[in-house]
Amino acid sequence: MPDLITQRLTLAKFLGDIEPKYPEWGTALREQFPDTDLEEIPFLRKGFELEDSDLEMVSGERADIATISTIALDRDREVLLPEGADLRFYQKNPIVPYAHDYRGLPIGRTEWVKIDSKTAPTALIAKTKYASAEANPLAEQVYLLHAEGILRAKSVGFIPITSKSPSDDDWVEVATAWRERRDAMLGHETKEADPRRIYTKWVLLEQSPVPVPSNPEALAMVVSKGIITMEEAIASGFVDEYPTDPISAEMAEKPYANEHACRLNDPGKYDKFARKNCAIKHDNKCIDVIYGIKGGKSEMQAYRYPKDIWTAATARKHCKDHEGAFEAAKDIEAISPETKAVIKDIFDDWFTTGLARDFDDRIKVLEAVYAKEEIIEGLENGESPEISDEDAQKILDMVSTRLTSEEDVELTVEELLEFHNTGLV
Repeated sequence: MPDLITQRLTLAKFLGDIEPKYPEWGTALREQFPDTDLEEIPFLRKGFELEDSDLEMVSGERADIATISTIALDRDREVLLPEGADLRFYQKNPIVPYAHDYRGLPIGRTEWVKIDSKTAPTALIAKTKYASAEANPLAEQVYLLHAEGILRAKSVGFIPITSKSPSDDDWVEVATAWRERRDAMLGHETKEADPRRIYTKWVLLEQSPVPVPSNPEALAMVVSKGIITMEEAIASGFVDEYPTDPISAEMAEKPYANEHACRLNDPGKYDKFARKNCAIKHDNKCIDVIYGIKGGKSEMQAYRYPKDIWTAATARKHCKDHEGAFEAAKDIEAISPETKAVIKDIFDDWFTTGLARDFDDRIKVLEAVYAKEEIIEGLENGESPEISDEDAQKILDMVSTRLTSEEDVELTVEELLEFHNTGLV
């Protein structure tokens, strides 16, 4: 049961999607988290491509019964315990959107959700009843494509409440119990790595069919019908064809000078590597992908962010959202002496005039650098040498690499000034 790539959002983002259509749902969720910044509450989506045993079309009804989550280890090495699901909130409004899209009409509703076993649960199962063709033509398409075995994937959205990781005192007990259940489910002992996180309690907010076909012929049909784009299929992780251009292990581990890097998985676990430029996009910006390949299977090993479209700050955030290890590009030493002199004058003015004496003002300084507004203003008198976009980008990355770390709020004015004195000139 291969997994979809985990999507990590915030509750604020989820509410932004549903509230225009379902304001009462948004109100109820906000009441659950009073006096809490909803941007700080994680909201995750995890999905699976269904095997034959995971999906049953209900005879005589426009409905299916399907596994929507299992205890299997996913690509992020995370596990959802089915008995940990809190279903109370979802049961109050069990609508089923298509592909988590709340802008259109729902394609159906969830009749029930339950665990597969009370003694040793391994999965969460749901019955979905689809709307009629007259009520929603899209519901008819999705229902028929599931019935014909063309679309076979489900996804859940949830708020994690509690979890266990290797640093917890009871980790060995929790992980051992999970491993025994997992092996019993598979019918044999496996050698795969242990999870890095097991979600023990979580609040189900949604379950949805997702547009991921299960074979190449189905993919061609669905793309031709306009139900899914090839880009969406590739980004989903289910198109298991990796680029034919191989790269060396050294190239996989060492990014080019003009790109930021995000390591998702240890390169040591793969036999060979391949690279596909602009394999996925985020905010309409290309991300190059390094694929790790072992035993004929491929998965994303690393992201590469071209410096000409990604700042170190935005690339770092994207990497952090995907729980990767970030490394900024390192070609900043090429800044010209003339450019350094210009920036020194600008920073001198900021510090000597007291414009960067507290945290809020330091943020304004960073925003000014990002926008390049202050740099441009410093050159308008015509007395300084022209600064190129390339050099401006290098300056941005040099500053943001140090000042957008997790220790931002701990930086003192003296530390910032020291960085200015030692890092830029």
